[in-house]
Amino acid sequence: PPRAESTAVDLGLRVKWAAGNVGAKNPEDYGLYFAWGETTGYTAEQVTSGVRAFDSASYTASAISTDLKPEQDAVHVNLGGNWRMPTETEYRELLNKCNVVWTNNYNGTGIKGNIFTSKVNGKSVFFPAAGYCFGSGVDSVGSDGNYWSASKKSAWAWYFDFTPSSQVLSDNFGYYGYSVRGVCE
Repeated sequence: PPRAESTAVDLGLRVKWAAGNVGAKNPEDYGLYFAWGETTGYTAEQVTSGVRAFDSASYTASAISTDLKPEQDAVHVNLGGNWRMPTETEYRELLNKCNVVWTNNYNGTGIKGNIFTSKVNGKSVFFPAAGYCFGSGVDSVGSDGNYWSASKKSAWAWYFDFTPSSQVLSDNFGYYGYSVRGVCE
């Protein structure tokens, strides 16, 4: 079967959303963690074993001052074709045009996260609460989801953050390791 990271789900929105994170075979897989504007992702095991630290000293994309270009886009570089990272506006549309339900056991897998069900056509996508990487740690797994957008906000970058009780768009330093989810036209 096709990998979740490259399976497009039409929620009736401006873009189709991938069924899973970059690096994910199945929708419930956490996939890889990326710094904003970097195109190499790392597993939780690689981070905790010291292969990559997510800190300002290790960050290679700090000079990016605009929204991401295709060659800086982790989704586009890893999946090719017309896949890319969503913009801040596309995340806002996902939030506004979907009903969001937290689950503690997605499809019997034991994985926690949010199910986004389209108010337009009833189709849904699952975002696992994969937590985030800071330094050589992986934190908040099972209680927090952090997903980069392709959009820059002043010195920081926009990301989508959710917990069991909230979904917000915020901004942060690009050197944190967050999940990425693809969209395509």
